[in-house]
Amino acid sequence: MSTTTKTVKTAEEKLAAKDARIKQLQKQKQAIIKRENAKERKARNHHLCRRHGLFEKLMPDIINITDEQYEAFIRTHIRAKHGKSKLAEIVDKGEEYSAAYIAKCRKEEEASDNAEPSEVQQGNDTDGNANSPQAVSSGA
Repeated sequence: MSTTTKTVKTAEEKLAAKDARIKQLQKQKQAIIKRENAKERKARNHHLCRRHGLFEKLMPDIINITDEQYEAFIRTHIRAKHGKSKLAEIVDKGEEYSAAYIAKCRKEEEASDNAEPSEVQQGNDTDGNANSPQAVSSGA
């Protein structure tokens, strides 16, 4: 006859096993958090690179300026009253409006790319509005 030896765990052994399991689960939790943070960081990086890439595509001369000049440009033109009002308008009207606005801007860009140099000069003024009093009165 063979006798089977049954191992009886003491309370201390049971607690040690539970502590080991808790540590294992905590490590798994930390790994999940680390993965999610990395995923969010990559998504933010992608978002920033995509937007800045578009900006450089539309304004290639921006590549050649210093960080200080870039900041001055952003603060002066993007944060200006006209820029803020356009952004608010786009945000308020939603995605459908944004798509239509992008299409309109692309058409205007194509038209200015195909226009004579004197026509392009008339459409450029300090706040980006071709119909501003400055652009009309200066006749530039």
